[in-house]
Amino acid sequence: MAPTRPESVWTNTQEAARRQLRRVLAAQEAPPQISAPIWESFVSGYLAHRADLEHAAFAPPTLGAQVARHFALGRVRPAQEDLVDISFGQADHPSALVPPGSALIQIVTDDRQFLVDTLVMEFRRQNWTLSRLEHPQFHVIRHQGEFQRLAGAGDRAE
Repeated sequence: MAPTRPESVWTNTQEAARRQLRRVLAAQEAPPQISAPIWESFVSGYLAHRADLEHAAFAPPTLGAQVARHFALGRVRPAQEDLVDISFGQADHPSALVPPGSALIQIVTDDRQFLVDTLVMEFRRQNWTLSRLEHPQFHVIRHQGEFQRLAGAGDRAE
């Protein structure tokens, strides 16, 4: 039998996630031509896989900028095309996106078995330190490669 958490822990975790979502949404407006409810749904889904964290190392403007950049990367994606963006944080060019001495790698692709495992293994092979791993997964509705909305139950998504 799996260990259970007291209800108060779940409630506190859910409330922390809601607070963080509100802070990120306040720091980052919806991209042009994306409605506020769709943007809120996207940001909520993006942060959901790490809802038990307070994200203390990343201020809401940083998280908001990272989510917005990832969304912009994948907003238009032809079928079966892989998109990759790498941003480097530099001490002489401070950025709200990536802390100095760090790199942010964002990928938009069809689901690939072992993609994350393969990347982590390559990081280790190169003796690079992986301090944080984000792995949001979305099923989306696209029209001619352009994002329309997140898929719902019964939708045919990519």
